[in-house]
Amino acid sequence: MIKHLLCLIIGIWFLSPVYTQEKPRKVVFILLDGISYDVIQQVETPNIDKIAAAGGFSKAYVGGERGAYSESPTISAVGYNSLLTGTWVNKHNVYGNDFRRPNYHYWTVFRFLREANPDAHLSIFST
Repeated sequence: MIKHLLCLIIGIWFLSPVYTQEKPRKVVFILLDGISYDVIQQVETPNIDKIAAAGGFSKAYVGGERGAYSESPTISAVGYNSLLTGTWVNKHNVYGNDFRRPNYHYWTVFRFLREANPDAHLSIFST
């Protein structure tokens, strides 16, 4: 059972036939913090709908298993680290927004991309 839904993920892969192999493939990874999936389903979301139609839309499960060692607090930094590293809080060791002793042993999606393609352009924007 899902404890809380922290983030929604919208990913866009520009892989349509319109794009040739000469043009670079692009990914946009958008995290919407603190919006539960049931709320998104109940309101008008024309821009999210357009992005999802061009690429994809997925809800993220970042709470771990309730009552088990993987159970995670529903705090922004905890959820982001779970999403970006693919591990639970008990592994990435970020239990709050203060990052006291993070475990950098677990690679993020950004590090995997950099390893696979050192020339890839990466950008992060937060507001």
